[in-house]
Amino acid sequence: MSLVSAIAVMAPMLMEAAPGLIIQLVDGMVENLPMLVETGTEVILSLVDGIGQLLPRLIPAAIQMIVTLISGISRALPQLMKMITTIIPQVVIILIQNLPLLISAALEIILALVTGLSEALPELVTYIPEIVTAIFEALVTAGPILWDAGIEIIGQLIEGIGDTLGELKTIGGGIWSKRSWRVLPPGGAM
Repeated sequence: MSLVSAIAVMAPMLMEAAPGLIIQLVDGMVENLPMLVETGTEVILSLVDGIGQLLPRLIPAAIQMIVTLISGISRALPQLMKMITTIIPQVVIILIQNLPLLISAALEIILALVTGLSEALPELVTYIPEIVTAIFEALVTAGPILWDAGIEIIGQLIEGIGDTLGELKTIGGGIWSKRSWRVLPPGGAM
């Protein structure tokens, strides 16, 4: 039996087991969250230090990974959008239920960022002209591509709105044709 056929045979069992495994993984993470946060902070600090030393080699690789990822996502986006519409209501409910925790965590992150930026500001200020110039040059270079993409986006939006309005008109026409509407003369009596 080949590897592919073995996977095909086992796929139904794997699909049944996957939700339970995910739930167990999440439960384990929640139970060990304090230890994970403490250890995670140490790991992050070590990683930041190591990344700082390797940054000149990592940035080009990271940019290439991002470009490849964006390219893959853009090809899969139509299918993802269909799937997302079924997931969004569940995500919204969970976000609403956890909004106080999210706001608290966001404030902590913002305060930490502000503190870090204020401490690093003297070093960052020297790079502002280079950053502004690079952004301007990138926008000028990408101008035609951005223009074409903007036209495509607007065209797709107009087409989608037109299709939706056509469907609403069909639905609305069916509703209006089932009703008996009369205009009453002045005074309201017939």
